[in-house]
Amino acid sequence: MAAPLTALYAGVLGLFLLALGARVSLLRSKLRVGMGHGNDVHLARAIRVHGNAVEWIVPMLLLFLVAELDGANRIFLHVCGVSFVGARIAHAVGVSRT
Repeated sequence: MAAPLTALYAGVLGLFLLALGARVSLLRSKLRVGMGHGNDVHLARAIRVHGNAVEWIVPMLLLFLVAELDGANRIFLHVCGVSFVGARIAHAVGVSRT
């Protein structure tokens, strides 16, 4: 029961989450804030962007896996996967700038 497309998108999205988490860590270090956001709007946004990504990526990957194991069309899965990755990047950029 291999799921190569799920593995591909899990890897891409995992690297994305790693980058978002690293951004939060760097801001925390720079601002010397261990817990919470220290009333810094940029850190608060970075925390929310990371948290929102986790909230959406995990269930999406589970649904993606179910669809792949159930024999969904590979092109459809790629369209969904690329669209989701693009949407997550657009969301992260958009929220970070507001």
